[in-house]
Amino acid sequence: AKQGTDAKKIAKALRKVQRTRRKLRRELRAAQFENSFLGMMGHTLEPVTQYGGFNWRINIALLSAFAAKENSAATLGAIYAVDGSNKSVQESMKEGEEGFTSLHALALMLFMALYPPCIPTLIMVRMQTASTKLMCFSVAYQTLLGLGVATFVFTGGKMLNLTGMQMMW
Repeated sequence: AKQGTDAKKIAKALRKVQRTRRKLRRELRAAQFENSFLGMMGHTLEPVTQYGGFNWRINIALLSAFAAKENSAATLGAIYAVDGSNKSVQESMKEGEEGFTSLHALALMLFMALYPPCIPTLIMVRMQTASTKLMCFSVAYQTLLGLGVATFVFTGGKMLNLTGMQMMW
């Protein structure tokens, strides 16, 4: 009976150590992202993008989408991934971000749909139109349009106390 009790205590202590280790690794990874160049840029953009429901972590994913849109999903996966876990990015985001709702998700989806194309596409716009001004205009216009729509949906939904599903209708 004594061995069984000791084994339970050891197993419980081991689980506690593993939880603490996962938490510390998550905090270390978050600190690395936060102190990176993209992290600093994400923080810089946060006062503007917060009205669209985006924080600095989402801003990092949006900045990485300039290289290729699918990078945003991979970046979110890297930011919110849990070591040694079979959790999805969605589950990890729910755990890592308090207060994220379907309204945040809707605003982000709309922003990504209107967001400027990736750099290779912009280069093609430049080559086809022979105009750097038109290329820069397309980036600025699409970014402002996307942010405007995301802000309208997110802030409007919050003011009207609507969920993301209600806001879609």
